[in-house]
Amino acid sequence: GEKLTDSPLVAEIAADPRLAGRLLIAEPWDVTGFTPAAGFPPPWREWNGAFRDDLRRFVRGDAVPAQTLELRLAGSPDLFPPPHPQSAAIDFVTCHDGFPLADLVAYEGKHNLENGEGDRDGSSANLSANNGAEGATDDPEIQARRARQAANLLALLLLSRGTPMLLAGDERGRTQGGNNNAWCQDNAISWLDWSRDDRGREGLVRRLIELRRELSSFPFSEWSTIAPFHGAGSPSRSLATMLVTRDGTGDRVLLLALNPGLSAECLPLPRAPGGVAWRLLFDSFAESAGVAPASPAPRELASGTSELRVQPRSLRILVTSSDHSE
Repeated sequence: GEKLTDSPLVAEIAADPRLAGRLLIAEPWDVTGFTPAAGFPPPWREWNGAFRDDLRRFVRGDAVPAQTLELRLAGSPDLFPPPHPQSAAIDFVTCHDGFPLADLVAYEGKHNLENGEGDRDGSSANLSANNGAEGATDDPEIQARRARQAANLLALLLLSRGTPMLLAGDERGRTQGGNNNAWCQDNAISWLDWSRDDRGREGLVRRLIELRRELSSFPFSEWSTIAPFHGAGSPSRSLATMLVTRDGTGDRVLLLALNPGLSAECLPLPRAPGGVAWRLLFDSFAESAGVAPASPAPRELASGTSELRVQPRSLRILVTSSDHSE
């Protein structure tokens, strides 16, 4: 059959007295005709596959336009236009299908032989990266790079204005050993080990949830973009970018500095409105390495700072205080 423009069943579910007011979420990909996104009317919410794919590409170092990042962080209004609210997009980077987060940054390909189908099952298009070695490793540099990439994905997920969906176990570093189709595994491959806390990741997730609450006044509906420094007369090949936006009142400014590249980058730091200092709220390089405390106080950048250094494979979030006038 074909999708109905106004499905009676979808409307009846939303109007059912036992379901009205509940959170209704659609994962419609297996139903013919319900793609692209926004196939369900409000108050339904839908999984946002574009957020997953674009964020995976960007964080692993693929070229993704800054405008695409801006749209994904704003709840994907290109895919969920009015009357859909920003929250209609269920944003995620991992789900029950495919790799958990720990495997997304540790495996280039699937490893599904134990499923008994000759490794033919499961998707081969994972947009993943092993960051230096396939699977488990004792190399501290690779482990640190993976932790940083996981922190980047978690930060962007919990910063987005859509409704974030976190896969159970990702906050603890759960791994499936590279198996991306573990539905048939009722064993340690698919189980959640509640005693595991890989590199303090649970504390990192708590920190990012607190940060999401703190930044809730930013709609992310309008951004400006700042490119990195590069030599005069030579085009920049850097993937780094800086996104700047204001909160709903216009009083506070947020700056998101992103560097998915392999080398540190210096980005021009704009003067904060009213001459106030920028405050560093989050640095994935420091926090994924356990250098920062669990709930660090925002650090003010020195007055007159004109550039911001962003370490490889990391992001930094800065914000101005609301005590200035323009």
